[in-house]
Amino acid sequence: MMRIRTLSQYLQDVAAWNFRVWVYSCLVLFFCGCSSRLETPLPNEVSIQPKEACAEPGEVVSFSVNIPADDVEWQLSPVDIKNANIGSILDSGLYSAPEKVGAITSVIVTAIRRSNRQQTASSQLILKPNAGTTLGTYYTGNNPEEIAVGGDGNLWITNWGENTLSELSPSGMLLGKYPTGLKPEGVAVGASGNIWIANNNEASLMLYSPAGTLLKTVSVGSKPHDIAIDQGGDLWVTDDGLDKLFRVSSDGTVLASYAAGSNPHGVAIDDRGNIWVVSNATSQILKFAASGNFIGAYNAGTYPVYVAIDKSGNIWTPSTMNEGTSDADAIVSKLSLQGDILGSFPAGRNGWGIQIDKSGYVWVINGLTSTIVLEAGSLTRMSPKGELIGSYPLGIDPMWLATDHQGDLWATNSGANNVSQVSGGCKK
Repeated sequence: MMRIRTLSQYLQDVAAWNFRVWVYSCLVLFFCGCSSRLETPLPNEVSIQPKEACAEPGEVVSFSVNIPADDVEWQLSPVDIKNANIGSILDSGLYSAPEKVGAITSVIVTAIRRSNRQQTASSQLILKPNAGTTLGTYYTGNNPEEIAVGGDGNLWITNWGENTLSELSPSGMLLGKYPTGLKPEGVAVGASGNIWIANNNEASLMLYSPAGTLLKTVSVGSKPHDIAIDQGGDLWVTDDGLDKLFRVSSDGTVLASYAAGSNPHGVAIDDRGNIWVVSNATSQILKFAASGNFIGAYNAGTYPVYVAIDKSGNIWTPSTMNEGTSDADAIVSKLSLQGDILGSFPAGRNGWGIQIDKSGYVWVINGLTSTIVLEAGSLTRMSPKGELIGSYPLGIDPMWLATDHQGDLWATNSGANNVSQVSGGCKK
């Protein structure tokens, strides 16, 4: 017999069903909420301080780890990017540097959720050797002179003793050698990655692709020496045969030339587009506007060779050997953007190449100490105020200096046919 329910009974059944659904929904929401609280995503990056540290081989480095989340554990893994010198973890927050510190060593800190091992977050401490530590020496070719660093970190080095251009990887591996003209000296890398060199004994510039393919040869002056490239892509080339500064377009067209003192060597461009040229024989720094107009000549030590510009626009140039002698104290002159002398600072013997690192520290090559016998040189480090910090050994007859993307220094040792890689230390 079919059971007939009254309307009142039907409504009571519906109400009871709705109540059960409501209860189930509350329970689901409750448990999901608890789970959600337990599984709060870990932060994108674990906090580790400091981010970077310097250490001597075997030195213990302290650091702290802060993971703002519950239900996690953390692990440390030392990973050496270069020489598999991984060191050891001594304790929570203590790391022992390897006995031979590589170029860059990382201590990676990983946070792992206990309830869900798939949830992790990590950070790392970069461990670098102390500033001035030699990280390696690498063969380039006969009598390397200048270095330029490309956007990919590869190094391009002119070898005047064998008329070649060498390409080295950021780790110092020789990737290739490419023929040049006679006595290549200056080298610069443009924004496109193409490489320009100056052939000092052939009155020409050569343009190479990043693959080392010769793209173009351009006749310029008599003895082109150094090259700087401005923001528009034009080249500014010193010529120590004609005592001129040449302006050359990015396609190799000679646009103009300007009188540039006597025996011009180094050239650099500041953030305002002004061009600074070292007039070696007159012991001066010359300033040109971006248009090429001559602005002024300023005294700068004794027989300066190269020039560098710091973040504030100050000009730094080291002196070299006194004429007629084989050895002399190096004095680094610091000039303002207006050409005023801001200071003169001792920097070892016979100043040659100069670079300013990302932290504003000044590095000066102390080069050839005898006109007859080739000897080992050194590298002097100075504070942004010109205070002497230290001196570090280099190879035989060092000449030129460049800074790579990691902040390390590369020096050409012309008498040893190689380059030295030197730690720039930690960023300040």
